[in-house]
Amino acid sequence: MTTGSYLVDEIGLANENLPAACDSCEWVGNAGETKDIDSTALDAGDPSPVGRCPECDSLAYLDRLQDRVIDHALQLFDCLSKLATATSNLNAAQHSGRNITADEWSDLYALTNQANALLTKVRGDHAAER
Repeated sequence: MTTGSYLVDEIGLANENLPAACDSCEWVGNAGETKDIDSTALDAGDPSPVGRCPECDSLAYLDRLQDRVIDHALQLFDCLSKLATATSNLNAAQHSGRNITADEWSDLYALTNQANALLTKVRGDHAAER
């Protein structure tokens, strides 16, 4: 077990051409583009960061396509579930004669846009697999 600090170079993880990504701002690039971490605390089992994101300074990690595909698919499923519920609620409101508010339409529109954005990410993931 390693105690104390170490440099990424010292444990053989430094490959500046490996794809890296930031979960906080969705930056994607190469490990060599990241900034030095300086210091951070990791718990056992946490993935090792490759550096700090050059755009938002959060920790950046190796970009593993399979993990990204699963994450985007889960987000899309969650969004589509919310969209189906919202649509069902609006249909029930219309059938009961209740007027649908502008906020309800706005929420439905926002969910639709979110689903489209996630679908674009999933399509991008699919293209990257090829």
